[in-house]
Amino acid sequence: MKALLTYHATQRLAERTALSEDDLFRLLDNRRCVIVGIEPYTNRLHKLIYSEEDKSHFVAIQDAATGEVITILPLDYHENLAWKITNEKLKMAIFRTSPSLYSSLCSSQVEPSAQGIKCNITVFIHSPGLRAIRRNFGSYRFSELPSDADEAIGNPGFIEKLLQRFGQRQVAIESVEEIHLTDQKHDYLLKVPWELFAYFQNEIEVPQPP
Repeated sequence: MKALLTYHATQRLAERTALSEDDLFRLLDNRRCVIVGIEPYTNRLHKLIYSEEDKSHFVAIQDAATGEVITILPLDYHENLAWKITNEKLKMAIFRTSPSLYSSLCSSQVEPSAQGIKCNITVFIHSPGLRAIRRNFGSYRFSELPSDADEAIGNPGFIEKLLQRFGQRQVAIESVEEIHLTDQKHDYLLKVPWELFAYFQNEIEVPQPP
């Protein structure tokens, strides 16, 4: 479903943002946005985007059936007219737009409490054989166990850990199938599919051989 702009949305895009139409299409069509809800009894999806030019969030309301973007709302408009968006979703939208900007947020984050949930990180790498290769990427302690993959990716400290490990282990992210989070007994807790962490592929610095 490719995005299209109604006349009304074209006007609001120009009035409210510094984004061009092509900029908006790249965010929506390349999944560099976060779906934050759907209007009851309609096909209207609310998609959260972050504009680096404006240094601000916006919500594009898009018809899921036709792809038409009906309007663009600033965050405060959306809160008044629809519903409040969580901080985790706001951070996720920044990450989807710019992983490097998102990573810079890590420096201002408080370290997770030692009483949090420690999760082992296991990466499954595609193998020409029948079974994927498992690699241990260490562990990360969440202050609370994420409820789903999006929430895990919305944690700046967890992303920073993955970026470090991918670079240190010289693992090509395109070869990764998925990431599993397990507890200390190696009981399965959560799976993060490759589509989510593929967004920060260009942010991984892999050491080059001399």
